[in-house]
Amino acid sequence: MPVITTDILLSGVRREEAFVWMSDFNNHAQFLNGAFDVNPTSDPESLELELTTKLKKRTLGYRLLKRDNSHGGRRIKIELSGKRTSGNLNYSLRTMKPSSNTLLTIHLDYSAGSALGVLIAELSLNQALEQSLKQVAQQISSQITKPNT
Repeated sequence: MPVITTDILLSGVRREEAFVWMSDFNNHAQFLNGAFDVNPTSDPESLELELTTKLKKRTLGYRLLKRDNSHGGRRIKIELSGKRTSGNLNYSLRTMKPSSNTLLTIHLDYSAGSALGVLIAELSLNQALEQSLKQVAQQISSQITKPNT
């Protein structure tokens, strides 16, 4: 099962502020756009994403599972579906020092399927997903609402 992780520091954004902003699913289409081609679905907490790889264009289902504040950190859990891309995507938020900063970790683990799927993942899918998630992190950092200081 391939795993991709990327981090970005959200300077001047407290963890709770980031969690509230990330919990609003309307913001997801905005920060995913550009990294993926985003298409709405009939479900208000679901999107269809298209990812272009070296070999083929892939369609991913993106559905909000849970807004999780039941532990020390904060997490937004997403379920991904699609051929060779079924898995889980988590946006984890942790307080950094000073407490006005938040570390955002985007963690994706997915199933590439059969032996052919693993080969496809190695040849192009992993790289395309990693680049897209880095772009998503950058877009979250630039779009997230920062309090007036």
